[in-house]
Amino acid sequence: MSARPRIKTYLLGLTAGLLYCADAAAINGYFLLGYGAKQLGVAGVGVALPQDRLAAAINPAGMALVAPGFDAGLALLNPRRGAEIDCRGIGACDTVVGDNSRREFFQVPSFGYSRRLDPTTTLGLTMYANGGLNSTYDRAIFDEAAARIAGFPPPGGIQKDKLGLDMAQFVFAPSLSRRLTPNFAVGIAPLFQIERVKVYGLQSFARLSTDPTSVSNRGSEYLFGGGVRVGFIWSVWPRLQLGAQFSSPIYMQDSIKYNGLFAQNGSLDVPAHFTVGLAYQLKPTITLAFDYQNIRYGDIDAIANPAPTLAEFQGHIAPARKLGGSEGIGFGWRNQNVYRLAGLWTFNPKTTLRLGYSHCSSQLTTAAVLINVPLPSVIPDKLTAGVTYEVSAQNAFSLGYMHGFAGEKRDPSTELFGASAKLWASGDTAELAWHHTY
Repeated sequence: MSARPRIKTYLLGLTAGLLYCADAAAINGYFLLGYGAKQLGVAGVGVALPQDRLAAAINPAGMALVAPGFDAGLALLNPRRGAEIDCRGIGACDTVVGDNSRREFFQVPSFGYSRRLDPTTTLGLTMYANGGLNSTYDRAIFDEAAARIAGFPPPGGIQKDKLGLDMAQFVFAPSLSRRLTPNFAVGIAPLFQIERVKVYGLQSFARLSTDPTSVSNRGSEYLFGGGVRVGFIWSVWPRLQLGAQFSSPIYMQDSIKYNGLFAQNGSLDVPAHFTVGLAYQLKPTITLAFDYQNIRYGDIDAIANPAPTLAEFQGHIAPARKLGGSEGIGFGWRNQNVYRLAGLWTFNPKTTLRLGYSHCSSQLTTAAVLINVPLPSVIPDKLTAGVTYEVSAQNAFSLGYMHGFAGEKRDPSTELFGASAKLWASGDTAELAWHHTY
């Protein structure tokens, strides 16, 4: 079978696969650390260092600087996360209510393709999972804690409804890039997104909602949206490249099934973000790169608005502050800063080695820890490595690996129940990719 029929077959499987399994626990809030095995190996660095046709997931200008061809990859994610509410001494509660999220393995495919329209212009297509948030607890942590405080948990605790959240995002990003000069490339990529949302186990919060029937346990809902990404790469000197990109918010359809949960009657857009970075060729076989990214979570009301106070939970709440309201209760997220440093070593003409490190600030405020029990995204530090081996002039294979060091976020005394809450997470990711150059 030729390469082009393989692409069509892979694309069909990719679309189905991303919609089915893109609900893996994200690394930086909504976003994965990197897209594709090569990006993963350098901790997601790439705004000034395009390596393959998945470059448009970071900076569409990079598509003009990589050879035409395609890349097909499959990542295996192993996130481990959990949460607890320590309500001992509050009302009748005499125990810690906590659990580890049950689902720990996810498969996420990715694909990139490009072809030259002329010597300076490149048309591309990149398809990837834009992060995602997932938790699957076997205990209904909120309901059980509330029941224990009130003094009437059934035998064995409350197990019936459980607690969890799935938010899967699939991005389809065609791109157009052009070398304006031999040293300066620009690119643009419209972003088309399909998002699946499912929430269960939040019945305790229904009485705080503008629509108590649309807070939890309504099954999966599919939403559609769009945005745009633009970027440039400038070769300042023969050995130094600078790059930058800006991604607009992805404006999503308002949720109907969960309009009583998310602020502004179900508005759940994806935040804008921008990245700046550089790549420096220290010597012909060694390249160093650095990226800084800012993710604007604080601009999305549904996740940035403050968590409920004790007074609000007791019923003293303004209509606009109710869940789903115009200034509705949110998850207390703030803007996140992400720093990435990486190195590439051409070990020999067929083998390239990679090493990377990433650190991000926490997007969670301390006061919002309890409300974020379904969203335990608290991994600040990641170490990555990778290798590419060329098996022929046209084909190569890459392996990327990431270890996310254990992170924790704790609120010693939340306003909501008067109890303490804690989130924790760690994880590993491995990805294998095939690169074919025309």
